[in-house]
Formats: sequence, structure tokens, C-alpha cells
Amino acid sequence: MKGSQRSMAQYYQDVMTIVRTLGKPDLFAIFTCNPHCREIIASLLYNQKPQDRSDIAARLFKQKLDAIIEDIKKNHIFGVPVALVYVLE
Repeated sequence: MKGSQRSMAQYYQDVMTIVRTLGKPDLFAIFTCNPHCREIIASLLYNQKPQDRSDIAARLFKQKLDAIIEDIKKNHIFGVPVALVYVLE
């Protein structure tokens, strides 16, 4: 395996090891992006639609995802996490 190149099968095996060791997850959350939210709409030029600027939606989604992960990991909004696994699709 070169550098940090890992296959999905390897990530799956890692997650299954976590589940075997720590038990089933306590929290399962789905985080989506609303392309018509005010931050995206405010960033558009005249006559643009959200689908014309997917870069803005992707950047905003990443910022908000990073914020919620920080809330979970550092601010312990659901208690102190023992493990954290997430998937982006």
C-alpha cells in the first residue's frame, strides 16, 4: 500500500473492528445541504441559480460539516465520543 492510499474495503474493515471492540453506534446522523439556504443565495450573482455555482454549495457544506464534527469531538454536544466515523457521498 503506497502512502495513504486505502481502499474502501480497508476502511470498512477498520469500522467493523471499531464496532466489534466498542459495540454498535449510539448515533447515526445524516447531514445534507440545502442549495436554497440564505448563505448560498446571498453569494449568487444576478440571474444565477444554486446549481450554477456548485462550488459555493460544496464549500459551505464543508464548513458546516467541519463545525458539526468539531461540536461532536471537542465540544462534546452528545457526550465524550469514543470513536467517530463518517462517510461523504
